[in-house]
Amino acid sequence: MQAMQGLVADAESLLQDRAIRGQDAVIVGLSVGTYPATYLANRIGARLCSVASADRADLAIWESPATRMVKHRAIQKGLQLSDYSMALDGTHPVQNLKAIARNSIFVIGQRDPFIPVCRNAGLLQAIETQVRSAHVIKLDGGHFKTLRASGQYQREMLGLTFA
Repeated sequence: MQAMQGLVADAESLLQDRAIRGQDAVIVGLSVGTYPATYLANRIGARLCSVASADRADLAIWESPATRMVKHRAIQKGLQLSDYSMALDGTHPVQNLKAIARNSIFVIGQRDPFIPVCRNAGLLQAIETQVRSAHVIKLDGGHFKTLRASGQYQREMLGLTFA
């Protein structure tokens, strides 16, 4: 969690140094990067483009095949899911949606093998109840197809069009 908070602090400092207001920023998070991106967007009221995200970092780490090695090493060190839950409480994406800007975008792969179905369902439920103005884009693809396809939506959020 310290690494994530340091990353967010660095990003906030860069935005301040460049005189970019939170409401003028677009924060993009891809896969595990959605965790700090969502936290940052919520802190500063920025628009968020969240791609291949989950509802909770602790459960995603514990349940995703992509983080099997992290879980295995944690267990070897005597850590349990409850340790992750306690350490990350307050920083999960579902706990950091209320202050993100209107018209944020969530891009979800419907066949993503790295995001457990229940983690997608938890995120979708939180979006429905907390940020109704957000756009949810469900793609018929896995993790990497979703990441690649999200570039179109990122460009649209930035107002960039290419001929």
